[in-house]
Amino acid sequence: PRKRLPARAAAPVPPIVTRVMRGAILIITGFDADEQHEILALAATVGATVDVQFTADRPFDFCVAKTTNSRKYELARTRSKPVVTASWLRDSARGGELLPLAGDGGGNAVMARERGYSLPAFAGLCVCVTGYSQDARAEMEAQVVARGGVYTSDLVKNRCTHLVAFNSTSSKYKHASKWDGVHVVSRAWVEECIASEQRADEARFPVLAGGGGGSGATTDTAAAATGPTSGIGEDQETADAAVPWEECCMMETKVHLFDLGPPRASAESAAVTRLVRRLAAPITPHPGKATHIVVSAMAAPGSLRSLREHRARVVLTSWLDACAAEGAPAATEDHAAPGHLFS
Repeated sequence: PRKRLPARAAAPVPPIVTRVMRGAILIITGFDADEQHEILALAATVGATVDVQFTADRPFDFCVAKTTNSRKYELARTRSKPVVTASWLRDSARGGELLPLAGDGGGNAVMARERGYSLPAFAGLCVCVTGYSQDARAEMEAQVVARGGVYTSDLVKNRCTHLVAFNSTSSKYKHASKWDGVHVVSRAWVEECIASEQRADEARFPVLAGGGGGSGATTDTAAAATGPTSGIGEDQETADAAVPWEECCMMETKVHLFDLGPPRASAESAAVTRLVRRLAAPITPHPGKATHIVVSAMAAPGSLRSLREHRARVVLTSWLDACAAEGAPAATEDHAAPGHLFS
């Protein structure tokens, strides 16, 4: 007769897990249903409990988060509780021990960032900027995107979470101040998020009526005094403030306006500005980053030589009209810039 194999003993829980993770209470935020099920299973493997009925008066040990734009994240920040990603929980379960976090200091902080255990400061946030110079805006865009956020040139209702304003005089400031879900802050908020490696408390960084707040503000004073600096969404703020920002049909695109000039330069430029704002099309000052490069229908032969390497993405302004008519990004074939403009 076949011998019965002895029952396999359950694998012992590593001491560090027993000491720290077993009995730990986790809260989770920003995950979809499938991701939540995975986190529940991972927590069970290390003896932790996910409080799925969590309320603000209950204790917890870790916040597993996908976004910083949540009340649970704010609560963890207030209580100085670790905010971790699902990657940390996965690797902890796989390795059988609680892996070090950024808060442990030293080389652990670097390792935690490299392995994605620390939630980036701008994760889940959409940031818009008003009143600053082009260079300052480009710098903030790079800072936000590098730390998990989304940058948009236009303020869009129900999409933007933060408006970084130089002062309180712009149309964007007035709109954002009336909208729920949008925090209006000074540039010092961006700098504090970077320095602390977490989303900073917005209440500490109000926008001053006279402008300022954050490095670079001094260099922007002249721009603020003479009105918003050049660029879509800035020059047109006072002249075209009635154009709505609520539409989001172009959010998957990134548009570069090539050599069209400010809205006051021509009727075509003014019309393009209104269309871009109405469609809430994100603008980039760099043609290499654009999904579509919009050029004048009256461009002179040879005037687009500098765009040769981007030719497949260059369209005439009529493409924006088509997008507005369709309520979505239109096909580019009928609006491609003719070849003689590049020669």
